[in-house]
Amino acid sequence: MKNSLPEELLPFFSGDVTKIESAPPEWAGRLRVIPARTVADAGLLPAFRCDEVAVRGAGRTYITRGAVVAVCVNRFTGGAYRGLIGDGFFNEEMKGKGT
Repeated sequence: MKNSLPEELLPFFSGDVTKIESAPPEWAGRLRVIPARTVADAGLLPAFRCDEVAVRGAGRTYITRGAVVAVCVNRFTGGAYRGLIGDGFFNEEMKGKGT
């Protein structure tokens, strides 16, 4: 993901959510800060509203547009995950075509 982000956003997506203010104008309306709590900790996750995201699983590819994706700076659940997709991912209005 780092290769596709403007350099000004790298501190924000590396965990310094205070850097949201230095976002380029074209990203300003797409960035979010999501409060998160786990058993061990609580904090804020940097997030963005994506154009489109595809998730592969169970022999299918699920595609949706406009979902909010939170980036996890520290991996969780044993390192298996690096991000979270908002609960609207399977919302019929946001869905693209599944394959």
